[in-house]
Amino acid sequence: MGMSATQARYLNLIAQQSDLEFQGQQINESRTTLSEQTNNLYSQLQDLSVPTPPHTTDYTTIQYSGSLGADNFTLGKIVPSGSTYTVNLNYNKAGNSTYSAGKAEVKNTPETIWVNELDASQTSKQTAIVATTDGQIGANSSGADVNGKEILHKVADMSELSSGDNASAKVYVMENGKFINKDRSQITDKDFANGVYTKITAKYEEIPGEDGEEATVNQNYTAGVDYYYHGENTEEIVPGLSSYDQISSYYVSDGDGIKHATTSDFHYNAETKVYEFKEDLTYFKASSEGNGIEKNNPDFSEGIGQSLNGNPLMESETGLDKYLTQEQKESAIEALRNGFPEYTNLSDSELLNNFYVSFSTEGSLKVPHFTLKQELKNPVNGSQTQWAEYYDITSTGTYTKTTTYENCELTFDTSGRITQISLPVTGDNGEIVYHTVKLTATSVTDEAAYKNAYNDYEYDKYEYDKEQMKINAQMSIIQQEDKKLELKLQRLDNERTQITTEIEALEKVINDNIEASYKTFSG
Repeated sequence: MGMSATQARYLNLIAQQSDLEFQGQQINESRTTLSEQTNNLYSQLQDLSVPTPPHTTDYTTIQYSGSLGADNFTLGKIVPSGSTYTVNLNYNKAGNSTYSAGKAEVKNTPETIWVNELDASQTSKQTAIVATTDGQIGANSSGADVNGKEILHKVADMSELSSGDNASAKVYVMENGKFINKDRSQITDKDFANGVYTKITAKYEEIPGEDGEEATVNQNYTAGVDYYYHGENTEEIVPGLSSYDQISSYYVSDGDGIKHATTSDFHYNAETKVYEFKEDLTYFKASSEGNGIEKNNPDFSEGIGQSLNGNPLMESETGLDKYLTQEQKESAIEALRNGFPEYTNLSDSELLNNFYVSFSTEGSLKVPHFTLKQELKNPVNGSQTQWAEYYDITSTGTYTKTTTYENCELTFDTSGRITQISLPVTGDNGEIVYHTVKLTATSVTDEAAYKNAYNDYEYDKYEYDKEQMKINAQMSIIQQEDKKLELKLQRLDNERTQITTEIEALEKVINDNIEASYKTFSG
């Protein structure tokens, strides 16, 4: 190899060696970054709080019970007062009480609403109300789906069910006043006696234009057959496609307020197949608040303007006086007093002032449902709704009546448990005497509280496991990346070793050439 070529190769190898060293530095920096990330993840793992399952002993207490006459009781709150104690005795009673019947939606029924007056001469308003008697689709409809409801056609027998479009149509059978979807292979003669219906598929017909006019496409069904709405939710039968539900969304004047319109407020136009406004009435449609005319709301119920699942809420005393007999009212007050012992010492009016009441009708009876006012302390406005617990009355319920005794004496055993209580009572001569009652101590576990605590533990454990798996997965990815970088670094190191060996050989060749040249010129 010539001297020039040797030097060129040498310089090229030096450059390669520098590049490999630079790549190695970058890899080491990347591995350092990955190491820091791993340390952070280890710190996160160490910071995770390991959930501890609850123990039943944490929710177990000693309960003392005894009998006083015919009444059984348990000891409640005990407060030392000098050498004696003030003790609450909780008596178990049976009779009229309340129970939580569930949570119900409470919403506002506004006293007034905003409406817009409609012009009876406007065709667009008239044709907005669809009606048909012969199967022709009205002016405001399209397709086989009218106002979210399927159009059904009654078929007479199996041959009609198996022919034409009916052969592949969805089949409904009338059972107990409702359309029930049924497999056509299961249809029987009894079903035809009750009524078998198929979902109609839209048919189109093209009417040729005259004198160069474009053709028009009409959508219609065979005239003279029975068609029905099939409601998505209610599944009610509405014969003939008349849309009373749309008509009732209009309002007509009713003195100072308005009322919902009915079919009697419209005139049916057989030619246009729509219900039209009667000329002697003023019609309205609901509008956005603050836009239009403010009118009294026909849906507003007396009371506070709120409703519990559709039943108006009202002041309890007013509602009880209006719908219940005196005996029923007294039973309701007794139930509330027993169900809510914190109101025991209040008068009847003060007690009832803490509740709203709504009434549902069961047969000829009005059944009260009570809601605490404090649960509705946030006002319900406009369309805003909230959920509140409501309470019903049961005559076979149980409740706890608490009586406080002062200056009681307690007797303890060597383990610190109470063995008996002496209650101060007034004797026949007015003197204070003590009546001693033996007590039974039992361990009572609050199962509901323990179950809730265990559910919380299960959730915390799930969150802990999920976070641990997440961190481990991230660490696994980092370790795989670090392994790749380590292998790449080893490959670079091998290349660097080879280049270093070659550089050393070239340096010897260059040095030998230089030494030989000096000898030549000096010789």
